[in-house]
Amino acid sequence: MLNQKNLPYELEFSRLRSFIINYNPKKILIQIADGLKFLSRYIIDYIETLDKDIEIYLSASPSYGACDIPIDEAKALNVDAIIHVGHNPYPYMGYSLDIPILYIEAFYTGDITEKLIKSIIDVLSKYRDQDIVLLASIQYIRLLDKLYKILKAYGYRAIIPRSNVEHLLQGQVLGCIYSAIKNISSNTYLILTSGLFHGIGVCLTKPSARVFIADIIREEVIDIGGICRKILAKRYYIISNLINNGFKTATLIIGSRPGQYRPWLIDMLYKRLAVKDVKVFRAIVSYLDKDRLFALDQAFGSDVYIVTSCPRLPIDDLSDFYKPLLTPGEALMVLYESMEYRYPW
Repeated sequence: MLNQKNLPYELEFSRLRSFIINYNPKKILIQIADGLKFLSRYIIDYIETLDKDIEIYLSASPSYGACDIPIDEAKALNVDAIIHVGHNPYPYMGYSLDIPILYIEAFYTGDITEKLIKSIIDVLSKYRDQDIVLLASIQYIRLLDKLYKILKAYGYRAIIPRSNVEHLLQGQVLGCIYSAIKNISSNTYLILTSGLFHGIGVCLTKPSARVFIADIIREEVIDIGGICRKILAKRYYIISNLINNGFKTATLIIGSRPGQYRPWLIDMLYKRLAVKDVKVFRAIVSYLDKDRLFALDQAFGSDVYIVTSCPRLPIDDLSDFYKPLLTPGEALMVLYESMEYRYPW
């Protein structure tokens, strides 16, 4: 069995053991994000110590979050259980699942380095008289309390907001859920994470805010204000063009994965588009990429495409599509001729 002691992420193997005992599955599908797939062997080895007769399958597909449960793969394999590694449960499933799922968060076991602490203190020195809102992605959530205490020791006013959304931990943000900061008046945010993804989500939710990334891996603080301004300028440009010039046809792109299927949202947008005399087409897809968009445009040739599965796709991965690709919030901005940015929905 592989040595678990030196893993950079903590996996709660005791919960995995209880899950196996409670459900006694004969077939298991493991789903892990690409960046954490190296953990697969440790999990498989551990399961085999519990019951070597369990058939174990690893989903080689990309995993974009707890919204993206591979129910089609699970049904094709006829598994008894799914183990999803890296996230806590997603609160807004579009339909119920009849397969037990164990969500195992992979908590980072490293620390906030002195180099990163110095960078944080230096960058935030201008905002010592303001509330600093501390947030984190799930992997680094356990370091938030330490960061809070460090800032307090240096005389900063810091807060860790609590979300009213089920399953989300205090200070946690997802790519499409920023409810913890909706009603916060502070204008300065620091996100403990790696990469820009979650910070950009804060910018979209609070367009006038100052947003900083405390990057655990790069050990530096990144001011993403300039990046956010460019993104928002492009989104406003697309929206204003549609408001000024109008459109006659639209395609609603529906996600088939459990957390990306939103029937209430699809129905609401369809009705509001129809009221505006817009011809509406509907399409469903498991994964949306440029090839799928090109194929859809060949099929429908719509003036506008609205993604109801994930609001980050039009903004991040598919922002350079040659036709307007909108989030639901942006579609409502166009329909109501409003330039107040709506994110995520």
